[in-house]
Amino acid sequence: MEPLTLTQIANIANLSYQNETTFKNEISKYINDISQNNIAFFNAYETYDIDSQIYSIEYSNKIIFSVRGTSSKSDILSDLYVFKKKFSDVINPQNKKIYKNIKVHSGFLQQYNSVKFFTILNVLKQIWNNKSQEKINVIFTSHSLGAAVSVLLSTLLKTHFGDKLYITNYLFGCPKIGNNDFIRYYNHIIDETYRYVYKNDIVPRIPKINYKTTKNRILLGNPNNSNCFNQIFGNVNDHSMLKYVNKFKKIDSQTKGNAMLKTKLDETKVNDNEDANHQHIQLREIQDKNDEKLDSINIEIKE
Repeated sequence: MEPLTLTQIANIANLSYQNETTFKNEISKYINDISQNNIAFFNAYETYDIDSQIYSIEYSNKIIFSVRGTSSKSDILSDLYVFKKKFSDVINPQNKKIYKNIKVHSGFLQQYNSVKFFTILNVLKQIWNNKSQEKINVIFTSHSLGAAVSVLLSTLLKTHFGDKLYITNYLFGCPKIGNNDFIRYYNHIIDETYRYVYKNDIVPRIPKINYKTTKNRILLGNPNNSNCFNQIFGNVNDHSMLKYVNKFKKIDSQTKGNAMLKTKLDETKVNDNEDANHQHIQLREIQDKNDEKLDSINIEIKE
């Protein structure tokens, strides 16, 4: 399987909103070497009466997961249910002394619980069939609520199967997820995270009180700061996954896809004073005070 471009990754996340038949019929537009036999689907509503669904695309030594974002009234209620609960699935003797108070958004945790066994079973099948000594590449690409659930799922997998997996998260319009202990733990264990925010997207700014977000924010487009409300609270119209998809099409044509963006990101980690792309991309390393001064990389992709 060839490396995925930003546009392919975004389109897979966008397709997660579709039913199983549409997803399987449309996915070949974005991934050439795909068979419907490689695609698995789980609708949590049929089992748990929770409006959540997840897709997996399986290859030899690689698996891609996409969790659907907010699409119904019950999903919106999950977004707004802002009480935190202990994330007990990731507490083990190795980390409980350091990260003893890991708590996450209750609504996201409920959605996570409805799809975690599907995710674990698919990963275990990959581990069982893996004949090489290499780690299995696990990729999550999800939007909105789905991105938050992907963060929880990836944390679970890395906690319990970390020596067998290399996990990459592509998060689009991802809300804040948990307390500081959780984010510190997530940032420490997950191999790669790319957290995309389109302009003034409101969702990555919420919940506002006592919630933290992951490192490596990538800002797509120039925020509209002429509007005071947008500057403070954000814009719900910028949350559409289609806006992310269209932006990535433009980025792919300018930067020849995700491989270049990753290369520039790595270069920034080495030298934060270097201008990665004089025409289209500016990269700089920042210190995120909201995440207990954890290093973050902020990328602005201008119009």
